[in-house]
Amino acid sequence: MQWLGSTRGRDPEDLPPRVARWMMWAALALLVLIRLVSGVSEGVPWTHLLITAAPYPAIVVILARPHHRARARLGLLTAVAVLYALPFLLVGTAWSWLPWPLAVAVLCLLPGRAAWPLFGLIVLAAGAWVVLSGDGPLRALQLATATATDGLILFSLYALSDTISRLHATRDGLARLAAARERSRLGGELRTTVGHRLQFIADRLEQGDVRDAVEIARRTLADIRATAGEYRTAESEKALPIQSPRLPALVLLAVLVIQSVKVLASGTHDYGDPLPLILGIPLLCAMIALQMAQLRRPTRAKLALIALTLVPVALPASYLAPSLSTFMSLWGFCTGAVLAGVRPPRSWALALLLFAGFFSLFFYPPPVPSVPAILTDAVSHVMLAWLVYSLTRLAGLVVLLKRAQHDLARAAAAAERVRIARDLHDVLGFTLSAVALRGELAMREPERAETEPVSLTALVRQALAELGSITGGRVRLRPRDEIAAAGQMLETAGVRADITVDEGPLPDALAAVVRESVTNVLRHSRARSCAITVTVSGDAVRLRVVNDGVATPGRLDGGSGLAGLAERAGGRLSAGYLPGGRFEVVAEFRSDPAGVGGDADGVDPVPRAQLGDG
Repeated sequence: MQWLGSTRGRDPEDLPPRVARWMMWAALALLVLIRLVSGVSEGVPWTHLLITAAPYPAIVVILARPHHRARARLGLLTAVAVLYALPFLLVGTAWSWLPWPLAVAVLCLLPGRAAWPLFGLIVLAAGAWVVLSGDGPLRALQLATATATDGLILFSLYALSDTISRLHATRDGLARLAAARERSRLGGELRTTVGHRLQFIADRLEQGDVRDAVEIARRTLADIRATAGEYRTAESEKALPIQSPRLPALVLLAVLVIQSVKVLASGTHDYGDPLPLILGIPLLCAMIALQMAQLRRPTRAKLALIALTLVPVALPASYLAPSLSTFMSLWGFCTGAVLAGVRPPRSWALALLLFAGFFSLFFYPPPVPSVPAILTDAVSHVMLAWLVYSLTRLAGLVVLLKRAQHDLARAAAAAERVRIARDLHDVLGFTLSAVALRGELAMREPERAETEPVSLTALVRQALAELGSITGGRVRLRPRDEIAAAGQMLETAGVRADITVDEGPLPDALAAVVRESVTNVLRHSRARSCAITVTVSGDAVRLRVVNDGVATPGRLDGGSGLAGLAERAGGRLSAGYLPGGRFEVVAEFRSDPAGVGGDADGVDPVPRAQLGDG
């Protein structure tokens, strides 16, 4: 997004809140400048202007951050009210007493149900005071609309800035919630299916029915592998459309209507000409509709139509009918739409062209206003342009942040599915393979028939506990324990295990690779011997598993077993055939020092893992 500017020297992660706050502070500076220049144009002495600036520091404190404590909000609101009333005591009414600080404080500090009625009362009171002072209805309308406009501008940018800061600060919260929900959902499914089957296997073993238990264990193992594959390939939920926030649209609509009414009233009153009403009402209704449509979905066609409804009616039409020159006050809306809808530097060139045309109307048609009056109108033009630009960009930023939140949540749910699939395959797959293998041996060897069901029941109970750990995200395999268990499983199957493990820290990922490698040895070969060697050199750990009994070299299909190994390797993995009917798996890791773990499942997936042919 080029409008955000350069990120050099800043943390890009903090850029969206900074941009939003910067836009709000810029708007405050413009409003203060407008009030000061307006006071000068009305002949208010500088000493009086400085006194009337007393509420501004309190407004800065209000806008600096959200205030959640009721006592702090009440204290700040009281401070603004007292500081706003102070000039009345010191200099009377000979100052530009626009009550916009009160309007801003009420909207930013109070809840909506109380804020909006009070805001309306402040706006009405501003107009009523002028009428009671005898300045006329047009002056009352001007002060009331200025109060409403200033309050709405600062409140909208403050609220959007707060929304962006909250979205940015909680950008990972929705992802964590989505992962927890996915874990809970899949946990319920697995407890209903796999958990019940494991319990049934344990019951059959306790009853001495080893054959039935082994058969169910094999079917469950096949189903687990199929389920793991489904979880890996399951498509994420489709992204839902993100709605643009309502506040920018409502504020822009309100300011458009307020400023349009003021222009129509001023043109009719100052020139005594009904032409601004006759021509202006349909044009301004079209302009407002186009501006709102442009905010929702910017297009160059709508931008061109906005320019056509505002520019020609003031320039050059005002040369023929001077009353139409009042429409120049609305050009800021067109300038802002250009800045928001056209890429730089063309947007800057078009904005400068519009401003030049706007500036020329101060000198013709006559009369030529005073320099302070020209400055007031010029800064007001910039303020309206900044409002449109800021609302458009910040509304788009809110949508982007919400979409990023939802994308992170979908990615987190998908990652949780992959984690559970991985652990189902690696953890439960290994345990159920051991149950099936030892159960078959017990059926073939009478001496095992009496004792094996007891130990197998304990193994199934262990599988039930592992299932709870998988769905709870608490699985952590201990490498040395898993190597010892793998050696015991190989010996049980009649395979001579030759195990060599160096001293030193071992990564958790190694445990899962050992499990899967030994499972593959028992499933895909008629091994007589298997060597497991772990060497530690500095921060590098190398695992090598070599077995014999491979009949005919075949194609490595990269199924979930080898794919899981590659994922677990944390760097590089190779698997391939060796002469003499042997097969080799080599995985290289970085050591995992004490106190440094992986993710919730105890194993860090690394996308750069490579599967070679050795």
